[in-house]
Amino acid sequence: MKIPRLAAFWKKRRAPLAPFGGQGFKFYLGVLALLLTGFLAGFYLFFPTSALQQRLELEIAARTPLDARIEAVSLLFPPGLQAEGIRLAGGRPPTEFTVNLVKLTPLWRTLTSSNPGFAFHAEVLGGQVDGSVRKSGSLAAQLQNLTFSAPVGEAFPVRLTGRLGKGEFAGALPLQAATETRLNLGFDQFEISGLSALGLASDTLALGTVSLVGTGRATALKIDRLSASGGSLEVTGDGTVMLATPLDRSRLNLNLVLRPGRQLDKSLADLLELFAQAGPDGSFSLRLTGSLRQVSFQ
Repeated sequence: MKIPRLAAFWKKRRAPLAPFGGQGFKFYLGVLALLLTGFLAGFYLFFPTSALQQRLELEIAARTPLDARIEAVSLLFPPGLQAEGIRLAGGRPPTEFTVNLVKLTPLWRTLTSSNPGFAFHAEVLGGQVDGSVRKSGSLAAQLQNLTFSAPVGEAFPVRLTGRLGKGEFAGALPLQAATETRLNLGFDQFEISGLSALGLASDTLALGTVSLVGTGRATALKIDRLSASGGSLEVTGDGTVMLATPLDRSRLNLNLVLRPGRQLDKSLADLLELFAQAGPDGSFSLRLTGSLRQVSFQ
């Protein structure tokens, strides 16, 4: 005769452990979590970031006219990539600047499609750029508070300085024949400096707030609206720009209307009268043609 308690104990001990329920499920789930944690820890600890850093430098040099030096590359969690201290130099006209930080993260919903992509965040020129890039080359970017000072061209000794308060770009890089480009830029504190090298008494022309709206296809960019207000010279205009590499070979065909303000330097006002005749309202109509390297005024 078996004792009931001992029989029940023996039966429970001989019962198989349910693989998908009760304590068994928790056990296997814990083992799986431990394995995944170990895999991720090993992946992040021993990932060859130095090799990736060199590869990124080579890719930038191959796809742009700039040489790149990156201080550090690291992985992010959730999965992503971060690069710090990217120094870029080269191009025509020569330029040099540093991108403080870039973060790249996958666009998860696109990874199973034929056109995957990634999102990016960059801190550069005192501001930031956010956007996305797809395998096809399409690019969408939003720009905020970028402070800049760039030469117009090697043969034109003036610089454009100011701040890009807000901007939007949608298109493709490199430019493609079948891709439409949309551009909307808003600048403030915009100035043209270096005018003394052209024989003018004042070295700087303040244009204040500048707005540029353009659309295009391939290398042809139509300037739908160009305006400047709040400075020494008010400007309105439109036209076309044929983009080229290097940039100073780009060709212009712009129609501008210039309205001198009270603070406009007299030497610059006299210079305007050499290229155009003042209208009844005191404005000057001017046409800019040629390349950035050699601009003609009509």
